[in-house]
Amino acid sequence: RGASAPTTPAKTTHKTLQHQQHVARLIEDRRRREEEKRDEHERAHLIDPELRLRVRKAAGPVEPLEEKLERVTADKRLSGQRVTKQQEQDLRKIRERVSRRPLLMEQEDTIVRARRRALAGVREALERAGVQNVESHFADVELDELERAAERAEARGNAALYAVRAASAAVAAAASAAEFETY
Repeated sequence: RGASAPTTPAKTTHKTLQHQQHVARLIEDRRRREEEKRDEHERAHLIDPELRLRVRKAAGPVEPLEEKLERVTADKRLSGQRVTKQQEQDLRKIRERVSRRPLLMEQEDTIVRARRRALAGVREALERAGVQNVESHFADVELDELERAAERAEARGNAALYAVRAASAAVAAAASAAEFETY
């Protein structure tokens, strides 16, 4: 058992050589196909510059996201301010309308006066039509209201008459004073 003899490589046979060449061709074909796939994939993901330009023109200018968010936020803020201002104006108008409206007791007084005027109008229409016994067409409460309205009208009439007499007296006094000054 001594040292082993150097082994010499086995001689390559023609069949072995053909097999190796076949395997080499398969490997080379596989590499080429993989490379073609990779190139095709890259070409598919590459965008034609002319096409890219046409799409950008069709889509219009692209605004950066931060600028768009700032613009939208500012628009919302302004819109909110406009709405608030409009609501305040509406509230101010409502307050003005309410302040101009008569109080509930004044409204009631207006309704009572309107009722009295309506009763008086009906009474006058019946009298003009020549209806006999006009009072029989009214309830006692309505007759009382008509009497109160007549008394108030007479009082107002007397006050108006007094005012007219006072005014004519003042005019007469002024005229006599003017006559006195001319003499």
